[in-house]
Amino acid sequence: MASPMSGSRARIDIENLVQKTLQEFRSELDASGINTCCELSNGMKVAADEKQIEHAIANLISVAIEAMKDVQTMRMLHISCERDDRNYVLRLSNTGAEIPLDSRDAIFDPHYSSKEGNRGIKLAIARTIAQLHGGGLDVARSDGNGTTMLLILPAIPVE
Repeated sequence: MASPMSGSRARIDIENLVQKTLQEFRSELDASGINTCCELSNGMKVAADEKQIEHAIANLISVAIEAMKDVQTMRMLHISCERDDRNYVLRLSNTGAEIPLDSRDAIFDPHYSSKEGNRGIKLAIARTIAQLHGGGLDVARSDGNGTTMLLILPAIPVE
C-alpha cells in the first residue's frame, strides 16, 4: 500500500502528469490496440506528492488496459478532467469489461481479484493515495459500454 505521505507536496499540474503517465504506457497501449483521447486543460493544479499521484493514475491506466484485453470492438481510453467547487475530478473511461454491480465495492479491496486480473490491489492503492490527499476514487459508471472511474483531488484555489 501507499505509505502515508512519504513524499512532499508540491503544486502539480494534472494535465502534465497525465500526459507523462500516458507516455510511459504508450507502447503497451499501442500493442493492445487501445486508442486514447485526452480532454485536459492547462493550469489544473493540485497540492500533492507528484510520485504518489502519478502512481495512482498509472494504476488506473493499468486496470483500464486489463479490462479491455478481451474486447473485440474498438478499445478506447478517454481521460478528462472537470472542476467542481473544491475539487478536480479526473474521469478515466474505458470500453472494457463491465464491473458487476455486486463487485463494485469489492474492487477496492486489496485481496479482490477477478478473472480479468487482480484489480483490487491497484485500485486499493489508488484510492488510498487519493484519500491521503483529501480526495477519493469511485466508480461512476460500469455497464456494457465500459467503465468510468473518478479520481477526485482537492484543487488549489485560483490565484
